[in-house]
Amino acid sequence: MASLRIMAVVGALVAAVAAQATELDRLHELDRARHDQRAAFEREFAELRRLEPERIRAEAGRVRREGDDLSLALANGGRTFFHDDESQCLEGLIPSRSDGCVAFYFIGHPSRFYLLRAHYDAGSDYRLVDEATGESTKIPAEPHFSPDGTHLVSVTATNGFDRAGIEIWSTGAGAPAREWQYDPVEYAIYAFLHWDGDTAIALELTTYVRGKLARVPVRLVLGEGGWIRQGPAESSRY
Repeated sequence: MASLRIMAVVGALVAAVAAQATELDRLHELDRARHDQRAAFEREFAELRRLEPERIRAEAGRVRREGDDLSLALANGGRTFFHDDESQCLEGLIPSRSDGCVAFYFIGHPSRFYLLRAHYDAGSDYRLVDEATGESTKIPAEPHFSPDGTHLVSVTATNGFDRAGIEIWSTGAGAPAREWQYDPVEYAIYAFLHWDGDTAIALELTTYVRGKLARVPVRLVLGEGGWIRQGPAESSRY
């Protein structure tokens, strides 16, 4: 009996150590993904700085850059302004994510919106600015509009600075509104591929399949009850 109890205790200890090792491996994988995201993040903004003057010229005066101020023309003849501000950026520290430490970049003019990207010390987001009202809506990742312009999807790949996940927003009449949100529960890196018509979205999921990283297709489909995810389950390595 004593030997059986000892074996049971040893078995429990081995299982606990294995679980800790599995969790440690998972955290290392996420750290690598975050490091890669940071490097890609900085490359993206270097490219945005390079492209912005040409994009502004293409707007024929509707968009202007004067130093730290970016202004956008509105349908009523007025303008709305976005100001680059470093007053709350603390050297050596990660500041709170707010418009007190931000730079704005003009991206484009899809449909009835201007599209900007906000660059914080710790992350970024996109701004949809309604050309009629000047109202600004924060979108967590690059918006991809449906062909009819009534919806957009944004996909944040990894939990680096920004929460990983998928959001779908309605962008028809009125202010944009979030319709659906999905947060990964295991190791999962999603990438947007394309819209299939106006009611389905093709994504690529990188996750573990039988212990090995694999890329698998996932679809988001609008049904009678709303948006649903169709595809294989996410999985950690072990």
